[in-house]
Amino acid sequence: MKIKDFMYFYPEAPKLVNIEQPLFERFSLSKDWIAEKKYNEQRLQLHWWKDRQEYWNRHGAKLKYTPTLEIVDALQSLPCEGYCLFDAGLRHNKTIGVRNKIVIYDIYMLDHELLLGLQYRKRREMLVDLFRTDGDPISIPEHYHIGFKRTFDQVTEDSEIEGLVMKNLNGMLDLNRKAPSKSKWMYKVRIPSGRYKF
Repeated sequence: MKIKDFMYFYPEAPKLVNIEQPLFERFSLSKDWIAEKKYNEQRLQLHWWKDRQEYWNRHGAKLKYTPTLEIVDALQSLPCEGYCLFDAGLRHNKTIGVRNKIVIYDIYMLDHELLLGLQYRKRREMLVDLFRTDGDPISIPEHYHIGFKRTFDQVTEDSEIEGLVMKNLNGMLDLNRKAPSKSKWMYKVRIPSGRYKF
């Protein structure tokens, strides 16, 4: 499906699980599941097409955010010809010392083509071709394949990390124009202190 102009799609909502649930352990033991850091950020949909960039929040409204020249340059250097839409997070002023950084979690559209029904593993390959896990100011999250409980304990020592999101590599993208749908392939686990909302 080809899209010619910027439009908002509600991202899928991951289901919340407790770190003590057997389901969490099953994710950790399966080769089809990965875990990635969940940052304390502002949810962002990043729309890009050549010299045009727009930053929208989780409610479909444009953000009052002016990107740095580094961010603009990084996006303008993308090897894409048409409209790209990314599910992302704006890491800016939510954690002391963290400003003007973007983490890209997923890609919804590449060169005007909406990626509905495409497996997450394929979309991740697209992101790896476009961005680096250690990139600055734009990055994609590292993937963890085993030991999710140990990973959770380690990464949440960082004050910017809220928890983990577990993703099934075979998960199919399912977007909605009216309201977020509950994801069938994403789950989240967070620090159980009530410190964060996501």
